[in-house]
Amino acid sequence: MITFFFSLGRSIGRALRLPDYVGWKAQRLANKVGRVDCYYKRGEYIVQSKGYVDEVLVHIESIATWWYYPKMTFDIVCIRMVDGNVWRWCDTNGELLALMRSELGDRELDMGSGEA
Repeated sequence: MITFFFSLGRSIGRALRLPDYVGWKAQRLANKVGRVDCYYKRGEYIVQSKGYVDEVLVHIESIATWWYYPKMTFDIVCIRMVDGNVWRWCDTNGELLALMRSELGDRELDMGSGEA
């Protein structure tokens, strides 16, 4: 009986470590399917999706300038709005950076010239 509980404990431990075995690619795929922490274009809006329900929409014409700071595994994209507000979004997959360059490449500042 005691061996059963130890065996059950080891099995549960292995199941909880499954994401370590599968790796970050499976987590990235699950986030992509669930639209967790991703960026895409919807009509005239850039959408930051934080999951199934939470979304932040930014109208493309309301963006005055943008710049980014590259980090080790992600980029921090700073967006200055027409009204002067600055939004900082973390781009882990490179989706936002590619989207901003394709849609608003003429409004990109040199990363050293933008004020944070």
